[in-house]
Amino acid sequence: MSGPRICVSVPVHEQPAVIFDQVENLRSFLGPDTLVVLHLSRSMGVDPAELAPLLPDGVHANPRCHETAWGDIAYLHCDNLRFAYDELDPFDHVVLNASNDLYVRRGAADRIAGAQAGCLRGAVHPDDPWAQAAPAHRDAMLDAMLADLGGDRSIFGGQVEGTFYAAGLFQEMLERIERRFRRGEGEHYMREEVYFPTLAAHLSPGTPAKPLIYVDAFCQGPAVSPAVIFGLIDGTFANGTYDTKALYGVKRVERRLHDPNRQVIRTLSRSCGSRLTLNPGFPANDFVTLALASDVLTDPSLVRTWHATFEADEATLALLLYEREASELPLLIDVLQDGGTGAPGAADIALVTVKAGSFEEAALRWSTHALLRLADTPAPPLFDDVPLFGPANAGELVHLAARRRELIRTPA
Repeated sequence: MSGPRICVSVPVHEQPAVIFDQVENLRSFLGPDTLVVLHLSRSMGVDPAELAPLLPDGVHANPRCHETAWGDIAYLHCDNLRFAYDELDPFDHVVLNASNDLYVRRGAADRIAGAQAGCLRGAVHPDDPWAQAAPAHRDAMLDAMLADLGGDRSIFGGQVEGTFYAAGLFQEMLERIERRFRRGEGEHYMREEVYFPTLAAHLSPGTPAKPLIYVDAFCQGPAVSPAVIFGLIDGTFANGTYDTKALYGVKRVERRLHDPNRQVIRTLSRSCGSRLTLNPGFPANDFVTLALASDVLTDPSLVRTWHATFEADEATLALLLYEREASELPLLIDVLQDGGTGAPGAADIALVTVKAGSFEEAALRWSTHALLRLADTPAPPLFDDVPLFGPANAGELVHLAARRRELIRTPA
């Protein structure tokens, strides 16, 4: 029996490789069919339509980009989910995640399927020391939402990370927010920690399940570390705020691809699910090897090595030229031609020009299958995720390509 169809909303930050890393994590632990809607901040300067061809099926960039800042991201989740309800296939549950939380163990999907809502739901009084309490009680838009509901006007609060709702319940919450919320008006505070638990409490008054993500800022527990991560997995970690048996992930994992906690979690993700596969963004054969244009210019024999290893239509060499290296293009073309590129039966080479730090660059980490470099040259950090070959063992690429074709023919 298949699990619930989950739609995850994530307002993302500026590091493309970290964003793809989180998509891989979500689909490893929530299921490969999980829908993911990413909101790209307007400050990133990225057109969602240009990102779309790089994304796998079921992962979407919200076509609307808003300015983002710390605090008050409720409207970003609302806009992501409005896009999802209007444009995507039906789903069963909504999950709200942050750009710096990650899942660390299986079971969250079953927990989600068993409840109408999952959130912390503490009563919020105007004189509470919590930073969101006083502005929430002064929020005329929230008061109007509660007035629409009739009855008491109790306000509730809690974290947003790892909270979840049945799709029908969240759709009603969304419609009520849209009816009264006017962006830019009122005080600046974390409405996402108030609006969602408050409306859920009034629309689904039963005791909710607990959220899926451990957030040390909401309790007196320790910061995220391998000890916390493995304690959640083996059941030895405990905390008074949470039902730790119902925690499946952690918040405040640094948004750096090689952050130690992130690397531990990446290993866990890949032990529980498939590695993310992205579209290369350019025409290519089924097996793609990456090489740096700077390496080829340093040692043109790499081009001859490639052509000696493969024949036409067997593989593609993605030759990465950074925009900052554009002045080298004429020389690079000469080197490629001198090395046999374009000759009858020659192996395929695709010249890929990208900006450093872009989504196109980051996607190469998940769309290439090997890295070909100069002898005894290490992989750049972004591309340390694919097997590294030099001229002396480039012949082994043939076996890797054969394995790739086998996997395509008979997927697991």
